[in-house]
Amino acid sequence: MTMVAKRLAVLCMAITTAATAGAQQAEAFWSAAAGLAVGANPLVVGATGSATRTIPLYPQRSGVLWDSARVELGAQLLANPSFTDLAARVYFEPIAPFDLTLRSGVRSFYNALDLGAAPLSGYDASPPSATGDDYDGRNELGWFFGVAPRLKAAVGPLIVTNTFTATWYDVSGSAAAFLEEPLTITAVERTDWVLQNEAQLLYRFREVDAPFLATGVTHRSAWVPSADRSDQPVSQRSALLGVYVAQLTPRTSLQSVLFLGAYINGEPIDTDRPFVLAALTLISRLD
Repeated sequence: MTMVAKRLAVLCMAITTAATAGAQQAEAFWSAAAGLAVGANPLVVGATGSATRTIPLYPQRSGVLWDSARVELGAQLLANPSFTDLAARVYFEPIAPFDLTLRSGVRSFYNALDLGAAPLSGYDASPPSATGDDYDGRNELGWFFGVAPRLKAAVGPLIVTNTFTATWYDVSGSAAAFLEEPLTITAVERTDWVLQNEAQLLYRFREVDAPFLATGVTHRSAWVPSADRSDQPVSQRSALLGVYVAQLTPRTSLQSVLFLGAYINGEPIDTDRPFVLAALTLISRLD
């Protein structure tokens, strides 16, 4: 298999946009979503799917603080040629400026396409997803749990969000002491925490629910708290961001997101290699 093929799908991002930051009236309904993500530096290909039940929290209240308050319960699938995540998801928005997402599930690596889990020598090892190096991929099975509080605000056409994510990974059955965590491209131990913080500033062009069109900037930091910073510097990535949501039918919408940016401190990808990522997600209301 070629080097390019070996690097396909070792990273798939969980796309977080500010498209839901505006208050919308919450209702009880089922929905399903399916999406694709592709990108370069590193090369990315992945598919996502989900099923969600939305339950309004304050059906008797109205106002900008309460209209969007809700709980979402569901399941998510992320699949690519290197691994598959299957997770339960709980989203809780008690008030418009704040929400909390909990995710827990299993991650299964497989090396049928010469990918799989990448064993590493330590925190200071370079992940093959960033370098393009060949590696001996492994079949591995583990689980993860993540908590992600988010603050958000809208002032006129401006939308600001900040999301902090803490994720615990457990691949304790692995024979390798360290592995590559493919979503953040960091070296982790078999049981480890990965922390991320992502801030976004968007300018919304039209004050209507659909079509939603916005552009702005985003900055993400990712680090492993148990790693010494001399061994593993904080990864920082900045990008231009565009979001477009089209209402195809009264019950179906298509969300598109485009990132174009670079790793500003050369970790884990060199600063002279810009990255691009595009994602399309089809969302349908089922009842």
